[in-house]
Amino acid sequence: MCRAPVALDRLEELPDGRLLYRLKKRWRDGTDSIVFEPLEFLKRLTTLVPAPRFNMIRYSGVPAPGRLDASLTEDHTRLRFKLDPRVVLKAT
Repeated sequence: MCRAPVALDRLEELPDGRLLYRLKKRWRDGTDSIVFEPLEFLKRLTTLVPAPRFNMIRYSGVPAPGRLDASLTEDHTRLRFKLDPRVVLKAT
C-alpha cells in the first residue's frame, strides 16, 4: 500500500474555494502554510506521479542490469595487474 503524496489532515478548503496547505515545519522565512488555486494544486500534485511503466528503483554498480559480465571484470583486473605491478589486489 502506498502512502499519500500529501497529508490530508493538513489540507483544507477556504470559503472562497482556494486550498490551504499547512506545512509540517515552519520555513526559515516564517511561512507556515501555502494557499493554492485548485488547478494549481492539481498541477503540482501531478508532478509527483511517475510516468507510466517508469521503474522507480534504480540500480548502479554490480547489481545493475547493464554491468559488465563478472568474468570480463576479472579479466580486466588481471590484465591491469600485469600492466601495472603497483596495483595490489585486496582479499575481501
